[in-house]
Amino acid sequence: MLIALGTLLCLQLKGVNVDSLKNQLNVVESIDKTVVYEKLMQHYYYKKPDSAIHYGYLLAANAEVFHQDSLHMRALVSLALVYHLKGDSDRCEALFAAGDSLAKTGVSKKALLQQNFSKGVIKLYTTKLDSALLYLNRSLSLAKELGDDQFIGRSLLNIGTVYWINGHNNLAIENYKNSVDFLDKVDDKRGMLYVLANIANIFKLKKEMKLALEYFNEAYDLANKLSDNVMLGNVLNNKAAVLSYLRRYDEALSVIDQAITAYKLTNNSKGLIQAHSNKADYLMAINKPDSAVHYIELIEKSYDLNEFPRAKINFLEAKADYSRYLKQHQQAKKYHLEALQIAIDYKLDNARLNMTNELAADARLLEKWKEASLYAEEVISLKDSIYDIKKVEELTFLQKAFELMKHEKEAQLLKTQQQLLKMELVNEKRSTAVSVLITLFLLILVIIVFIAFLNYRKQKLALANVNKQLLQRNNELLEANRIKNQLFSVLSHDLKSPLSSIISLASIMEQSPTISEKDDVKLVQAVAESSNLLMAFIDNTLLWFKKVHNNLGLKKQNISIAEVMKEVEVWFSSFSRVKNVDLKISGDDYRIQYDKNILMVLMRNIVSNAIKYSHPDNSIEINWTKNAEGIIIMVKDKGVGMNAQQVEKLNSETGMHIFKQGSANEIGTGFGLYLCKELLESAGGALKIKSEEGKGTEISIFINAI
Repeated sequence: MLIALGTLLCLQLKGVNVDSLKNQLNVVESIDKTVVYEKLMQHYYYKKPDSAIHYGYLLAANAEVFHQDSLHMRALVSLALVYHLKGDSDRCEALFAAGDSLAKTGVSKKALLQQNFSKGVIKLYTTKLDSALLYLNRSLSLAKELGDDQFIGRSLLNIGTVYWINGHNNLAIENYKNSVDFLDKVDDKRGMLYVLANIANIFKLKKEMKLALEYFNEAYDLANKLSDNVMLGNVLNNKAAVLSYLRRYDEALSVIDQAITAYKLTNNSKGLIQAHSNKADYLMAINKPDSAVHYIELIEKSYDLNEFPRAKINFLEAKADYSRYLKQHQQAKKYHLEALQIAIDYKLDNARLNMTNELAADARLLEKWKEASLYAEEVISLKDSIYDIKKVEELTFLQKAFELMKHEKEAQLLKTQQQLLKMELVNEKRSTAVSVLITLFLLILVIIVFIAFLNYRKQKLALANVNKQLLQRNNELLEANRIKNQLFSVLSHDLKSPLSSIISLASIMEQSPTISEKDDVKLVQAVAESSNLLMAFIDNTLLWFKKVHNNLGLKKQNISIAEVMKEVEVWFSSFSRVKNVDLKISGDDYRIQYDKNILMVLMRNIVSNAIKYSHPDNSIEINWTKNAEGIIIMVKDKGVGMNAQQVEKLNSETGMHIFKQGSANEIGTGFGLYLCKELLESAGGALKIKSEEGKGTEISIFINAI
């Protein structure tokens, strides 16, 4: 694949006068030296890595002294990439870790953009594609926020490469094409070169050769303008292969000669082996075996083929073609067998498939029909196997990438929720002040009424009018109370019914083949998760209201404990997966006479708290037993736990006002447990809490429902 580190971080400076820059270091102020250090580092980036490292460290030190966080971050990530090019992974990781530490001090968005882009690039080149996609998407978001067209274009280009490597060609082309406008705006010709060459190669793999040829021609013109002989050789070699596929052999030979010239200028041995092998194939195709054998012999004399497995397979294939021309079919088979073994050793699936197919042809030419049939069957099996493996890999990659981005969005959502909670606390304080004012007002009103009562004899008529007004207001309050009761009744049906429909529709949409694998899936899943949380909140509020107004009304029915627990497990599957918390549910199946809705509300509140206050990568035990009086359900976690004072408060009304953070800084109020306690006591049950701070909590509920 035509990927190069030229697409990654910084553009080389053109026309830099190095001596002039070095002279500036003697005359400019210390704070201005960072700019000079950066230009020198960029100048030496590809030419002399050791010099680039020298000026990179000077840049980092000077930027740190003068608190130039953007330049400091750029120095660290540039040094990390230079060490990556030198193969020093330990120093590369150490420098990125230093960048992470710098980011925690509160750097600019420009510095964060450079950090995320560079980390995405390193993950891409170490084939950690799901992580690469996460960091590159972060850099894309930051670049859009800052309006940085160059980083938008480069981020889209590298995101396209992630998708291409993983076999998602359509997504790759979409991102490559989206990058074009931004690369044009900043005149990033090198970025455009990689876009054109990569799109051309994708069309070549898809056998859309006319489109491939158009993009290779554009890439050739741009590589010529940039004098990039590495890319020029690759583009020409692939263009020649396209021309050969179209049987335009004379043109293919002319183009492959240009590729050989470009490879020679860069001492690219691998490219030269492939180009000479391809030229031998093209000469065989136009019936010039003597010329073809010259290039085969040239490869054998000039290069160590064992260094380049793919190139060696191309060479062996060329030798096999020549043997076939001489009707030495047994010799051709020998070369194909050797190439097949290399493909197997290096897990080159496409080459293995191609060589197996060629061996089937060798067997037919040798009139070994049974052997030919066996190879043909293996070709079919390999095609199916490779297809299945690639599909599994593609789906696994998308799943991992989605999970990482989902966690990223959830972290952002949590941050927003914390900000909203702070606003709510401020509003609550304001409400308290208003309540005090109202109380004072009512107190004054009582005093006025009391004075009026003392002057009853003198103001009998006025008092009668006041009494009449009070009676009227009392009637209005009774009517308002009746309307309030009616409103809650409507809420329990008219709000829950459409919300249930939303949850069901979200589930159907999530599984629909018409929903894309990107933003649409995220939105549907966000709707489903928010709807589930809102449904739980509505259930808690309505049950509490009914309890307060003595209108709970248990609706007993014959239910299975095991089935209820299964529903609880499904309900929390998404929530528990975020923290990687394992719900361990065990117990015999008992049938009880109880209100299923209230039991579900009890379990949702208790298990939700257990997950909230559990540490990541931990487990929660849910089990139940039966005795002569009823069912005992226990939920035990190993999370943050509570002290004795908090447990005591939860057993009183003050428990509604407890605020305690979860293991991931989630906020808890204690209302859920308070509601559970009230519901159980109303139904003849009980709730017991055992907890130790730092060691976890065990909640037992007794249900008198045999």
